[in-house]
Amino acid sequence: MILPIADVLSASALEGIRRLLSNASTYAGSASAGWAAAAVKHNSQFDSQDELALEAEAIVSAAVKANALIQLATFAAKFTPTIMSRYQVGQCYGVHVDNVWQNGIRTDIAYTLFLSDPETYDGGELRIHDHAGVQDFKLAAGSLLLYPASTLHEVCEVKGGERLAAVGWIESRIRSHELRGVLFDLDVMRQRLHQTGEIAGYQTLSRAYGVLARQSH
Repeated sequence: MILPIADVLSASALEGIRRLLSNASTYAGSASAGWAAAAVKHNSQFDSQDELALEAEAIVSAAVKANALIQLATFAAKFTPTIMSRYQVGQCYGVHVDNVWQNGIRTDIAYTLFLSDPETYDGGELRIHDHAGVQDFKLAAGSLLLYPASTLHEVCEVKGGERLAAVGWIESRIRSHELRGVLFDLDVMRQRLHQTGEIAGYQTLSRAYGVLARQSH
């Protein structure tokens, strides 16, 4: 399931993160990539030991973990630390698949949280490849995209301006991408039924949801 989620960060949080990162130190992003991805990763990564970058990362991580829709869609069990990255003109991250493990956490789901307003940079789309072709995503600042970490994806070359983003991974209590999608759909629908007073339908879907969720571990 590929799911865009708006307004994960408030305007004030975004302003604070950008201010912090404007003075934080960076290093070549290829240094943190796996042996294959390192050859195609051309960006800068904010130093996780830098106090300013750590403060920005803490704001992002707290917002991601607190977001109800992210929790609903991912069945999150564990979160990796967030990586804060910067793409300037001519930089990109070629087609790759994420590592299966990050910091000892299984990477079932990846997320990209957009920190730059889309009109402030040219190019820099997050491009996801699947059997239906390619999909490009360039979301509003503060918005986040969830996608399976097993997908082929890339960040297209930035042709103007600067692209700031935060990326991270989630280990889910539900390993199957397909089953997570089904459970998400069931949960959304049963909440709607409850809100509209259709209690019998809500109870039926709740039973089906519970049976599937309990068999998924």
